[in-house]
Amino acid sequence: DLPEDATEQFHRIRAGQASWTDVQAAVAGGWQRRAIRALLDALAARSGESASLLFCWGMAPALGRVEGSSSHEGKAIILILGWGGSTPQQLEPISHWWLGQGYATVLATRSPEEVEEQLAQIDDLIPKDARVLIHAFSNNGMYLLQEISLRKPSYTLAGIIVDSAPDASISAPLLRQVANGCVRALCMQHGVDID
Repeated sequence: DLPEDATEQFHRIRAGQASWTDVQAAVAGGWQRRAIRALLDALAARSGESASLLFCWGMAPALGRVEGSSSHEGKAIILILGWGGSTPQQLEPISHWWLGQGYATVLATRSPEEVEEQLAQIDDLIPKDARVLIHAFSNNGMYLLQEISLRKPSYTLAGIIVDSAPDASISAPLLRQVANGCVRALCMQHGVDID
């Protein structure tokens, strides 16, 4: 059963009239599985907004959460920018490797609906004038790197590692494949069967 205060959001989702705030409420309330199923039902009824919300949620399953480790004096901070659909748990092995080398880390997977908030969180976690090495994964990591670059951060960029280099050929079939992959991964993560 849904929490009492979630009924209105659930009905908006099911009707194909949801917003990102409704997705956030589902995650905060612990009813992600029902929200995903409702978004899929709305998508089957041809709700374009539902497709967009599923894709954005699938691109950043943690809804744009940014995490940081403790600081290591004198060394650069490693800013790990995840691939589309990556979770903080999936980025942990990379973070642990860098921590083992004596570096602090900050983890972020770009969420199309949360970019401004993510940039502010990154700025909060990285001290002014720090040296930062960016470890960017795939297209999504590069998109967040571009957003960071446009903002002209207060820290010094010490270098960039491009891991799993992005694909420069953007086509409609590729975008459909990426969107389908993100939605399928989101469903799998929450145990939602796709009919």
